Amino acid sequence: MNIYNLRAPVSLLTAIAVVLSTFAVAIPVQAGVPALSVGGPPNGQTNVPLEAFIDINASEALNPASVSASTVTLYSCTGATDASSCASPVTATNLCGTVNLENSNTRIICITSSPLSVSTTYRFSVLGGGIGITAAADGATMASDVTRIFRTGSVSSSSNTTLPQVMAGMPMAGTGASTNSPIVFVFSFGPESTMLSDGTTNAVNNADNIRIRTVTSGVFGSDVCTTGACGTITYISASRTLTVSGLSLSASTGYDVCLLGNVRNTGGVAMGGDYCFGFTTGAGADSTGPNSASIIYDPADGATGVSRFLDHVAVDFPESLNGSTATLSNIRLYADADADSVLDGGETILGSGQLTLSIASNARDVDLGLLAPLNGALCRCGYIRPRGRVQ
Repeated sequence: MNIYNLRAPVSLLTAIAVVLSTFAVAIPVQAGVPALSVGGPPNGQTNVPLEAFIDINASEALNPASVSASTVTLYSCTGATDASSCASPVTATNLCGTVNLENSNTRIICITSSPLSVSTTYRFSVLGGGIGITAAADGATMASDVTRIFRTGSVSSSSNTTLPQVMAGMPMAGTGASTNSPIVFVFSFGPESTMLSDGTTNAVNNADNIRIRTVTSGVFGSDVCTTGACGTITYISASRTLTVSGLSLSASTGYDVCLLGNVRNTGGVAMGGDYCFGFTTGAGADSTGPNSASIIYDPADGATGVSRFLDHVAVDFPESLNGSTATLSNIRLYADADADSVLDGGETILGSGQLTLSIASNARDVDLGLLAPLNGALCRCGYIRPRGRVQ
């Protein structure tokens, strides 16, 4: 049985790990006549998303030794214009970079090493016969191959002309922001918000595109970002956050902050307008991290019978986070090899190929989207926070 742990950063004087939440994942068991069915994409489907989940289910447990890239294949089809036929693969390269056998050895999953291509026909096959997959119970084989043909759609993130948008800016409007608060812009969901971040003229991490000014009695002061004191600018594409940290803001002072509208996404589409917000600092710096007792988890601590097909795990913090620290390096979901709730070398950490990370517009709620089913396991949520990582 695997153990999963989730770790998130919290302010402590020294780096420590604390287990905060535990939930159990149920494992469905199937039995019946050996056959393959269900899963996706279905045979003949068109306009399949480029990030499609490719899988197929068996009616009984399979022999793991028989399920591999030799018996489970995905090829793109030469010259095909629809999802009705696939005369021959483009190359002999199997696009199933990884083949997993899950759900008590009844579910075959083909994981591609990169997204599928637009307007392309694919053939997904599971081999039968003497060289194909076999049943675990008696070694029986399928009489013939099971094959599906599908075709992807014509739209990709590179052809998306939707304008990128900022959902929220932090610190929140009002008074009381600490003088060491990072300034965070949270972009909207979707491929249009994958922003250009190479430091060039229209990049979000170019200081010329960020304006931070004091406001005194309605009068703007100088722009700190054009005077060479814009701190450290970090854009995290996975969480869609742009963070300006390392600033030394003045106490009890009003600030006007803008991200200029000429910043562009990786598709070359500009925001189309400035995004501005204001806040007022408090008396000084904040050196205290989020209160661990106030963090809320979903699934809840102690939950049992949680579906292994859970679509997300959420961590809700009691205060706004520094967006540059809310990453999969600091917030972790992993299989705990020895059930001791400690990352001690034997664990498998779920990475960007298995998880997505997003931050809500309030900059407090972090969501881990699961791209594949969890193994049946006892899952634990915890956090570890090196000093200075979260404000």
